[in-house]
Amino acid sequence: MSKKEIKKKEKGEKEPKKHNYLLWIASIVILVPVLFLAYIILDTSGKTGEPVVGNRFDNALNPAITQEQISTIQTNIQIEGAVKTEVLLKSATLRVYVQLPDQTGRDAIDAAAEKAFQEVVNQLPIETYFTNGEDGKKMYDLEVHVYNFTPGSAEADWNIYITKSKNAAAKESIVDVLTSPKNQDIANSLLNPETVEQGEPASAEGN
Repeated sequence: MSKKEIKKKEKGEKEPKKHNYLLWIASIVILVPVLFLAYIILDTSGKTGEPVVGNRFDNALNPAITQEQISTIQTNIQIEGAVKTEVLLKSATLRVYVQLPDQTGRDAIDAAAEKAFQEVVNQLPIETYFTNGEDGKKMYDLEVHVYNFTPGSAEADWNIYITKSKNAAAKESIVDVLTSPKNQDIANSLLNPETVEQGEPASAEGN
């Protein structure tokens, strides 16, 4: 074969293709997040309308307060003259509501709150049910509400609403009078701002 034929043959052969590795790498970098996003969209759309189920009281509230215990407390709370007594368990808080007749005095209301509170802890000991464990275990809160008026009725000077409560994180129970301000000066400034002289702040003494 002559040199001319060899040269023609070499010219007629195609040179091998060179792979563009940068293009492949760029394609993969773009494709991965696109596929990931598509997966999230498909997975989310498939669960549309389904509730997110969970329990924030996992590993807590042990022992649990039973409906039978609540019924027993409801039966045993006997407050003389009470218009209505109700025991409810909601969101890890046991609440006792006692409505007394209109214009019942403060002493009688305090006595009713103490009696209802003691009836609860007789059935459900504070250290067991209303105190957080040393290992971080969360337990129930307790609230006893006693008042001498019908909720929603017009406010009167004799309205009294007190609570005796025991937070699971606290060591002792506390009593609050919701119808009496802790600081009368601040209460007056909020309820009757026109009576407070401009530029004269209300006293914070007693907070």
